[in-house]
Amino acid sequence: MFEKDATETLGQYITRLRKEKGYSQRKLALLSGISNTTINRIESGETPNPDAPTLKALAEVLGLEETTLLVAAGYIKDTVITKISSAAKDEEGLTPRDMHQIEKDLEKMMEDIHVNPEEGFASFDGNTNMSEEDLELFEDALRTALKVAKRLNKITYGTKTSQ
Repeated sequence: MFEKDATETLGQYITRLRKEKGYSQRKLALLSGISNTTINRIESGETPNPDAPTLKALAEVLGLEETTLLVAAGYIKDTVITKISSAAKDEEGLTPRDMHQIEKDLEKMMEDIHVNPEEGFASFDGNTNMSEEDLELFEDALRTALKVAKRLNKITYGTKTSQ
């Protein structure tokens, strides 16, 4: 079971997950790139709130989403994860006006990317070369980010979702 029990400390939770994987503290240290001493301090409760990079490294080795350990450590609340998950559904809660604004904002952002049609690549600020396929993926990622941001704003501030 990968979920943290309400009675467990972060250290107890990590200890349980480590043991379920069959890892010693030394092996977890080796796999995560975190010192054995640091892992011992976390598990014993001497370091009750390790930093985010440490939690990220541990989560990766323990087979968890990074956010799972960030929630377990108290850095973010479960409600934030629920809001983000809710907002990640494709166009749920977005009006045609929202979609129009998102496309308009996206168009402005994409104008900052300079396309050289003769060579078939794009560069952002002249530094990063992108293939046409990468440029399309980049545009899709920006569109998705704008949709999620708009939905999170509606969830957080309770704005109207229908029109």
